Amino acid sequence: MKFPDNESVHSWVTTNQNWLIFVLAVAVLAFPAELFHFSLTIDEEMAATIWDKRGWIAQGRWGQYLLCFIFSSNSILPFTPLFLSLMLSAIACTIITRVWSQQRSSADYLLAPIMIACPTLYYVYQFSTLNFGIGFGLACSAVTVYLFVYNKGLYRLLAVPFACFAIAIYQAFVPCLLVLYGVYLLGCILKGDSRTPWQYILLTAYFGLMLILAMALNTAILLMLYAVTDTRPSTYLGLWVRFEPSFSYLLNTLGLIKIEMAKFYFGDKVIYGNAIQPLKYLFILSFVYSLIAIACVKQSVSTRLFAVLILMAVVFFPFALHVMNAGAMPVRTMLAFPLALSGLVFVASHISHSKLKLLLGLLVLLVFFQFSVVNNQMAYANQLSSQADRELTVRLMARLDSLGLSQLNGDETRPLMLVGYQKRKESALMLQGQEYFDTLGASFYDWQGGNTERVIGLMTIMGIDYFRAATAQEQRSILVQAELMPIWPEQGSVTEIDGIVVIKLGNFNWGQLITFIEDEKPCHLDPTAAMPCRVLGNWRPDNHPRHDGISISGFRTSDDKADSLLIDLNSNGQQLALEHARLEQDSEARAVVIRGQGNKTTITLPALDISAMQRAELKLIMTVSEASSLVLHYRYKNERDYTDKHKAVYYLDKGENKLSLLIPAELLRQNIRLTPSTKEGGFIINELSLSQGIEQ
Repeated sequence: MKFPDNESVHSWVTTNQNWLIFVLAVAVLAFPAELFHFSLTIDEEMAATIWDKRGWIAQGRWGQYLLCFIFSSNSILPFTPLFLSLMLSAIACTIITRVWSQQRSSADYLLAPIMIACPTLYYVYQFSTLNFGIGFGLACSAVTVYLFVYNKGLYRLLAVPFACFAIAIYQAFVPCLLVLYGVYLLGCILKGDSRTPWQYILLTAYFGLMLILAMALNTAILLMLYAVTDTRPSTYLGLWVRFEPSFSYLLNTLGLIKIEMAKFYFGDKVIYGNAIQPLKYLFILSFVYSLIAIACVKQSVSTRLFAVLILMAVVFFPFALHVMNAGAMPVRTMLAFPLALSGLVFVASHISHSKLKLLLGLLVLLVFFQFSVVNNQMAYANQLSSQADRELTVRLMARLDSLGLSQLNGDETRPLMLVGYQKRKESALMLQGQEYFDTLGASFYDWQGGNTERVIGLMTIMGIDYFRAATAQEQRSILVQAELMPIWPEQGSVTEIDGIVVIKLGNFNWGQLITFIEDEKPCHLDPTAAMPCRVLGNWRPDNHPRHDGISISGFRTSDDKADSLLIDLNSNGQQLALEHARLEQDSEARAVVIRGQGNKTTITLPALDISAMQRAELKLIMTVSEASSLVLHYRYKNERDYTDKHKAVYYLDKGENKLSLLIPAELLRQNIRLTPSTKEGGFIINELSLSQGIEQ
C-alpha cells in the first residue's frame, strides 16, 4: 500500500512515529477513568442478560450487529471495548489529517486533542454495548473521505462501502461525513487550489451522490437482513423523528438549534457537567481566525465567499439531525461535533501571524486539559451512581431477608413491583445528565421514573435472580394498597401484598401509572370512586421539570382561599379566551358556566407567571351529553404554535366528569388551551378554577 505521494506505509510509520505516539497518548490521557475502571451503565443490564444482538438490526444498525461478533459473549467488559475504540479513533485522526493536509504541520497537533478528547464523546463511550463501534465508524468515515478525495472518476465509488458501513454502525455518522468533507474543501481553498466555486459545487454533487449510493446500499442490506434474521424494524427510531413540513416548524426548530449550538460551542454546564469557559474563547477565536485566513488567501472574491458559506455549514452540520426532531437530540448522537470543532481549529491555524497562532495553541492546551478533567468527572459520577445503586440494592435485600421475602424454593420466582423512584441530588461529584435521554450519572432506581425491569436486571447481574417484574394486571390489583404504603426507608415501605413484593421508593409517577393502568383513567386512586378518568397523552419527560410533568390528582371539594385563586369562572372568567363557546349565568346554580358545542371550541387560559418551584391546580367539572374527550394543549418557551406533540387527551364519560390537574409553572407561562371534542348536545363547564401554591 502506498500513500498519494508514493510513500510506503512502513516508511510513513517510521517517519511519523512521534505523531503516532502523540495521538495514542492523547487518546489514553483523555479518558483514563473510564478506560481503567468499570461501572454498569443504563442499558448494559439488558445487554448482559436478555439483549438479543438482532436488536441492532431492528434499529437499522446492522454494522454494529456484525461488530458484536468480535466478542465471544458480549462487550460488557472493562478496558477492552473502549481501548479498541480509542485506538481506532487515533487511527481515524491520523487519516483525517492526511485528508485535510498532506504535509504534517503544527495544525495536526492542534486539532488532534480536540478531536479525540471532546467530552461529548464520553456520552457514547460510557456504553460498553456500542463504544467499540464508534471507533470503527470514525475510521470508516475517515477512509470514506480519503478514498473520495484521492481518487478520480468511478474510482471514487470505492468510498461507498466504507460510508455504508459507517452509517450502518450509527446513523449519526452522516453528519460526520459532511463535516470531514466540508473541512477538506476549506483546506483546498486555503492552500490556493485553482478550482472555481462551480467546480467545488460539482465535486460536492459527486460527494452527495456517493452518500446517496451508500445510504441506498445500507437500506438494501438492512432489508435483506430483516428477512434473513426474521427481524422487524424497531419503533425506537421513530421516537427521534418529529419532522413537520411546515414553515413554523422549521422556524421554531432553527431557533432551538441556535440555543443548542451555543450550549455546545460555549462550554455550557448542561452539556459538560461543569462549565468550560476556555472552550467559548477557543470557538470564538478559531472562528475569527478562520475568517481572517479566508479573507487573506489569494483567491477570487466568489471563492472566498464560498469558503465562508462552507465554514458556516461545518459549524452547523453536527446539528443536522436536530432538524428531524424539533431541535433536540441526545448528546451521544453528536459524533460530528468534535470533528467540526477540530476542523475549525485546523482552519484557524492557517493564520500567518505567529503570536496569534501561539495564542491558539495555548487555548487548545488549556481546553484539552479541561476536557480530560470533565471526562474523568463524568466517569467518576457514573462510578459513584453505580456504587450507590449496588448499596441500595443490598439494603433492600437486607430488608427483604428480614421479612422472609427472599426465601424461595428451587427455581421459584416472585413478582416484584417498584413504586416511585429515588432521585439523587446532583453535586460537584455526582454529576447527572440534564436531559431525560442522557444517562450520565443515572441511577437504575431513577431511570424512566422507576422501571421495575431495569432494577431486576441490576439485581440479576448482582446474583439476585429470583424476582420477575409484576405484570400490569398484578400491579393494578394492588394499586390502592401500594399507594397507601409509607416511602423508603420507613418501616412498611418494603412488603408483600397478595403474593407481590412491593418496594416503594416514592409516590406513583405518571410513567408508572400509564404502564400499570394502560387504558384506564388514573385520575385518582380512591377505591370508593366510580370509574376514574382514562388518559391518553404524548408525554415526553424531557419537556417537563419532573418525570411526571402534569400530574393528575383526586378531585377535592374546593376549599381554596380567595388569595390563592388565579382564575375562577365567577370572579374573572372574562380572562379566558373563548372560541365557539360563551360564558353564561346559570340561574339555577347561581354561578357562571361555559357552554359550547363542536370540535372547533377552544378555551385558552391567560399566561401566568408563578414561582418556578410551584405547580397550579386546574379543576374542571364538565358535563357532556355523550362520551367524548378533552384535549389539553401546552407550549414551551420559543414555541409559537400548538402542536399534536404537546398535548394530552382526557376521555370523558357521558354525564358529569371531574378533573384535577397539577400543572408545572413552566407551562402556565405559555397559555394552556383546552379543546372539548363534542358532536351532539354540546357541553357545560360548571367549574373551571386555577389555584397556585402547590410545591413541585
